[in-house]
Amino acid sequence: NGVARGYGNEYWGIGHNLTKEQMCKMLYGYYSFNNKVEEKGLLEDYKDSNIVSEWAKESVIWCLNNDLISVKDGYLNPKDEMTLNDVVLVLEKFDLLRKGETR
Repeated sequence: NGVARGYGNEYWGIGHNLTKEQMCKMLYGYYSFNNKVEEKGLLEDYKDSNIVSEWAKESVIWCLNNDLISVKDGYLNPKDEMTLNDVVLVLEKFDLLRKGETR
């Protein structure tokens, strides 16, 4: 269904660390496959918005709107690698969102 497409040309990045913007892209892709989504907001409000990859912008905005990712001191840090703890926290929030619950 195209939710997890990998990097392209049959390259999936197995064994590579996951960045925050990649995580956003996967969650957004999964959620938007079956749900109507809104990406309201501006990335320019964040100090490092210029380093968010073009392919990830709408996904990052959506994750911000749904409080799935954190911002520290005005920085998104979209290229930072996700730790196991980061992924668990994001997936817990995502599961609540998917169920229509709030934290």
